[in-house]
Amino acid sequence: MKENGPSPNSFTYGVLIGCVCGGLDFEKALGLIGEMLGFGLEPSEFSYNLVLSGLCKKGMILAAAILYGRMVRIGIRGNVVSYTSFIDGLCRAKKLVEAKNMLYEMQENGVNPEILTYNSLIHGYCDNGQLEDVMEMLTFVASSGLHPNVHTFTIVIGALCKEGQMEEALRVLDVMIQEGLSPDKFVYSTLVDGLCKEGRLEDSLQFIHQMEESGFENDVVAYNSLIDGYCKMGDMEGAKRIFDEIREKGFQPSVITYNAFMDGFCKIGKSEVAEALLLDMEKDGIRPDVITYTTLICGLCKEGNFDKAACFVDEMLCKGQVPDAVTYKIVLDGIRRECMLDGSENLLHILGELTKRAKS
Repeated sequence: MKENGPSPNSFTYGVLIGCVCGGLDFEKALGLIGEMLGFGLEPSEFSYNLVLSGLCKKGMILAAAILYGRMVRIGIRGNVVSYTSFIDGLCRAKKLVEAKNMLYEMQENGVNPEILTYNSLIHGYCDNGQLEDVMEMLTFVASSGLHPNVHTFTIVIGALCKEGQMEEALRVLDVMIQEGLSPDKFVYSTLVDGLCKEGRLEDSLQFIHQMEESGFENDVVAYNSLIDGYCKMGDMEGAKRIFDEIREKGFQPSVITYNAFMDGFCKIGKSEVAEALLLDMEKDGIRPDVITYTTLICGLCKEGNFDKAACFVDEMLCKGQVPDAVTYKIVLDGIRRECMLDGSENLLHILGELTKRAKS
C-alpha cells in the first residue's frame, strides 16, 4: 500500500488499527502506530487508548508504559477504559504502588474511576493479602458515590475466606444483601469451603442448601469441601451422610470426593474401608490417580501392612500412575513416624520402586 497507490493517512491507519485490535493482535497495532510516527502522522486519541488498553489486557505492561509516556508528552490523556486496563495490568504484575498512583493520576486528569477500576485494585490487594488496603479502597468507592457490585463483594469475600477471617466474610455478605445484591454461586462455594476449613460444617451445609434454594445448580465441588471437612475431624458418619446425599441428588462423586473419603478412613486406621472405596470408585468408572494410591499406600504402611502396600505400588505402576517425589516422601514419613523400618523385603520393594520413579 505504501509502495503502490496513495500514501496512507491518519484515517486509514485508524481504521487498520481498529481492525487489528478487533483481532486481538495488539503487537501489530503497536507496530502500526510506529509506522504512523515514521510517516510523520500522529495517531488519534481513540487509537492510542485502544492500543494502550489492549497491551495492558495482554500483559504487555512495559510496552503500554512506553506508549502511555508518549501520550503524556504530546498531551493526550487516557480515557476510563485505558486507565482501568492499565491499572488492572499493573495489579496483575504485582505493581500495586504504581497502580494506586495511576488511580490518583487518573483523577487528577479529570477522568472519574468506575467501579471496574476500583475492582482491579481491590483484586490486586486481595491477591497480595493486603486486606487493610482493600478496606481503604472500599472507603474510596463509598466516598466517590459509587456502589460495589457483585464482583466487588465476590473478590472481598474470597480474600477474607482465604485468610480464614470467616466472621468478617459473613459480615460482608450481610452488607452485600443489604445493598440489594444477591450472592452468586462462586460466593456460596467460597463460603462453604472457608467454613469447612474452620470446622463449621453444619453452617457450610446450610449455605449449600441456601444456594440450591436460590436457584443455583449445585455440583459435587461444594460437597467435596464438606466431605473433606468431616474426614479431617474424624467424623466418618458425617462424611458418609454427605456422600449418600451426593448420590441421592443425582451427582456423580469425583476422584476428589473418593480421595477425601479414603483419606478419612485411612487416618482412623480403617484402610480396609478405603480399599473397598477404591473398588466402588472403579465401578463408577472413575480412574484412581496418584493421590488415590498414595493415600491408600500411606494408610497401609502406617498400619504396618507392607504386603498390601507393595501390591498397591505394583497396581499403581501397572495402571500408568507414576508416583512422584511427594508420593515417596509421604510413604517414607509415614513409615518413619510409626518406626516400622524393619528391613522386610516388601518394605524395600516399596522404597525401591518409589525411589526409582522419583528419580526418573
